[in-house]
Amino acid sequence: MPTIRRPFASSAAHTPLFDLLRRAIRTAAHSMQPGAPPEDELLAMRGQFTASRRGFLKTVGAAAIGVGISGFLPGCRTIERGKQTVRLAIVGAGMAGLNAGWKLRNAGIEPMIFEASRRTGGRMFTARDIMAKGLTTELGGEFIDTTHTEMLALATEFGLPLHDTLRPSEASLVREMFFFDGKVYTEAEVIADFKPLAARIKADYDQLPDVIDFQRTDGATFDNQSIADYLTAIGATGRLRKLLEVAYVTEYGLDLDQQSAINFLFLIGEDLAPAGEAFSIFGPSDERYKVEGGNQRIVDELATRLAENIQTEHRLEAIRPHGGRGLTLTFQQGNGAAVDVHAEAAIITLPFSVLRSVDLSALNLPPVKRRAIAELGYGTNAKLMVGMKRRLWREQGYVGYCFTNEAAQMGWDNSQMQPGTEGGFTLFSGGAAGLTVGNGTPAAQAERLLPGIEKIYPGITAQQNGNIERFHWPSYPHALGSYSCYRPGQWTTIAGAEKLSIGNLYFAGEHCSYDFQGFMEGAAATGKSVAEEIIAVVRNKG
Repeated sequence: MPTIRRPFASSAAHTPLFDLLRRAIRTAAHSMQPGAPPEDELLAMRGQFTASRRGFLKTVGAAAIGVGISGFLPGCRTIERGKQTVRLAIVGAGMAGLNAGWKLRNAGIEPMIFEASRRTGGRMFTARDIMAKGLTTELGGEFIDTTHTEMLALATEFGLPLHDTLRPSEASLVREMFFFDGKVYTEAEVIADFKPLAARIKADYDQLPDVIDFQRTDGATFDNQSIADYLTAIGATGRLRKLLEVAYVTEYGLDLDQQSAINFLFLIGEDLAPAGEAFSIFGPSDERYKVEGGNQRIVDELATRLAENIQTEHRLEAIRPHGGRGLTLTFQQGNGAAVDVHAEAAIITLPFSVLRSVDLSALNLPPVKRRAIAELGYGTNAKLMVGMKRRLWREQGYVGYCFTNEAAQMGWDNSQMQPGTEGGFTLFSGGAAGLTVGNGTPAAQAERLLPGIEKIYPGITAQQNGNIERFHWPSYPHALGSYSCYRPGQWTTIAGAEKLSIGNLYFAGEHCSYDFQGFMEGAAATGKSVAEEIIAVVRNKG
């Protein structure tokens, strides 16, 4: 079976600001190598490199042909009967389920896709006009990376143009702001503070085995340690410690005492190149894309093409064997009635945070699979989005990305590259702070969080246009979390078991991705790969 190998699995970051932190660490590591230029020269070199990449970004954008913003999914069929027989059932009409269904149908295999909610798209969720008229706002997955090949391929396939966050209009603005303990924390200061820790982190990273999964225990020492304990052990203190805490809480979604130290070593350790080896200070993950008109357009395109194969308002309640080789899936429909669906095979794309409430007791699942379903960690990230009369941060010379140990943790301009003068600002939180965002009203949360952002962009509070929205992924019943995150001990007891198929029961979703866990790309890629696996089985049977 596939296994987790380093370092490619950690080559991307969930948030733009975490990637900026990693770039600073790459620069720190590179400046320590023999013969390396001074840090200020490295920083200047990086700016030149970013400008030279714009030709590539322009090419990617030009490959897509613009189309109008798609509307809501056309009405999907609802089962009226008490029983139904299908050849292949897919549970979940998010990115993974829809992409699997699309690939299967193109190969001549007609699946039936069952979705619990009234909408399709899962955690790819774009809202329109909630910040201001004409603006789109991502409630869920927001950034597409240059290495997200399946997402980019789908955008191209459906003729969806991309925004790139490094186009010339952004070049004159300061991209990011680290603001800790009430003042700006410059990248040069981050580099200087990180240098004393670099050798220890690299040595620990080099101790990790090349393969880490539930079948091996040789990575258990670091796996069983939390990031909080690891940072204490290596002597991380002061503003750097606070920056790393905010970065990892927002990046993975859980507080540091609830995350495996391997999460830290994988994303930081790979940036510390071995001595004498060529080193890229720019890394593979320093650009971001968004689909013009919203990322949901990708799943809308898939859902529109698969409309006859989708049945919404079907919540999975149980799976049990049927007829020796088949499966019976029991759903509760929107009207409260139960329906049994008999299938030769099924693909389950539900987050394990949701699947763990489904009755699987009749299935002969191996203990490691049951453990993965029952225990896999999930982040508690939440978004609070505030509409603005003007994009004041741009007038002050900033793109709008900020990291801080104020209450808000991090934020960005969710209207970046969209036309008009009005805008929107996303306040993004994880861990206990993410749970707190769900308390009270959105307006009360804005009143609590905006004072910290006011210190970074003075005057922003007065620019509110009255539109405040919140999406609280930990309490959203169809997700119960933002994305998967390994807790202490889970790399060596769970990793690799998520995607493990059991007979004719298959699994896909971001939590099943070895290279892009937690990303839209992880969902898209595993949907594609599980479809290819089933296509191969069908063809081999002739």
